[in-house]
Amino acid sequence: MVERVLSDYSMILEKILADFNEENLNSVALIGSKLELRYLDNDTSELFTIVFPHVADPDKNMVSFLSPLGFQLLMAQKNETYRLDVPSGEISIRVEGIKFVNSGGVN
Repeated sequence: MVERVLSDYSMILEKILADFNEENLNSVALIGSKLELRYLDNDTSELFTIVFPHVADPDKNMVSFLSPLGFQLLMAQKNETYRLDVPSGEISIRVEGIKFVNSGGVN
């Protein structure tokens, strides 16, 4: 499964680089992307940034792409709905926004 995800991730990066612009860069969740998630069960929202493991800080909503949540959100697309497995069961979320914020470090 991990090999397939890495292969898919590489293909997405190649497509973005082939036609590099801000719209394409912010169309899919990458390592370095800040996501605005809407929880459909209670209509609340939260921001998460997908980061490398050494910069992860759950208190600042910076989740490692290797964490269960980060791995499930990697390659998510804007305006799409997903069911995520979490320790308490499953939740439904909608990705309301994606903004690539990495510029050498993740802000």
